[in-house]
Amino acid sequence: MAAYAMNLFIGPGAYILSGANKPHIGMFSTILSGLLNIILCLFLINRIGYYGIPISILVSLFAGLLLFIYLLHRNISGIQWSFYVDSLKAPFLLSIVLGSIIFIINNLFATASYSILFIESALFVIIFSAIIYKTAYFDDFDKALLKRLLTGKLLSTRQP
Repeated sequence: MAAYAMNLFIGPGAYILSGANKPHIGMFSTILSGLLNIILCLFLINRIGYYGIPISILVSLFAGLLLFIYLLHRNISGIQWSFYVDSLKAPFLLSIVLGSIIFIINNLFATASYSILFIESALFVIIFSAIIYKTAYFDDFDKALLKRLLTGKLLSTRQP
């Protein structure tokens, strides 16, 4: 979860690099992540079973992110290293908190039926939504948009 959240950094960075006529940098990190994921999956599934899949995803996403940051920093001048730390700190910490919540919920309830699984999922969605809404992930525009969506006003404002 932490690797995925931090890997979202690549999207805006790829747009910046495309605007600077350097789209190949995002491509390199994506190819590395994909190839490393396939290789690690094949190796780890044989060694430790299906637990190798999330481990390979974690390692490949982090490797792709690190390569992307390195290449971005090398090709775009003027970006301070503190920018990367500041940009990645909040998604990393939030994903650690949410991953811990998932771990705790899974250990509190034995997932013996679909109803228990539904309750666990609903509890996680409620906690996740509250944390996302209360943190700096949503600015005022996002909060207003979400409020309009939840009250049905967003769908009724279509222009013909």
